[in-house]
Amino acid sequence: LESWSQNISNHLIDLLDTSTHFHELKQNYETSSYTTEEINGGTLLEEVASAWEEMLELKMEAVKNIVENLEESSKHYEYDPKIEPKNVTFVNSKNFTDDIVVEYNELFRSFVNVSYSSIQIPTDIYEGDPDILNSIRATDSVDEVFVKNAQRDDKLIWQYFGSATGFYRSYPDDMQS
Repeated sequence: LESWSQNISNHLIDLLDTSTHFHELKQNYETSSYTTEEINGGTLLEEVASAWEEMLELKMEAVKNIVENLEESSKHYEYDPKIEPKNVTFVNSKNFTDDIVVEYNELFRSFVNVSYSSIQIPTDIYEGDPDILNSIRATDSVDEVFVKNAQRDDKLIWQYFGSATGFYRSYPDDMQS
């Protein structure tokens, strides 16, 4: 029984070595000029925390800018009960047309237009509803904020706004949304 268990053990070791190339890795490690460097874990943690704090502050500032813009727009917008679809211009994310210029953007890994947002209206909501049209028009100015946020933070990707009326804006305009 002992010899049988030894044979199994040797076989498993050989199998492990063959599949992981352990001896090659060990030899490469032993013949390399790797060095170890002692680091201060506390200092490293502080550096990482500081970088995260800086990044999150930029993201929070972007959200704050969006909220402030939308609140101001809402205060000054006059609701038009007779508004018609022909009087409201927006990019409908479901009706992409060839006249919309998009370019591949590495940050988004997609074809986008960074000049403005697109709007998606769920299929169960009537696109010509005065509440929808007024909300779209009332939030038009947020595109400028989206663009400025993106200019301030070159790692900021998708920015969104969801309306209580049911549509949402996404920036940048994405031909694949």
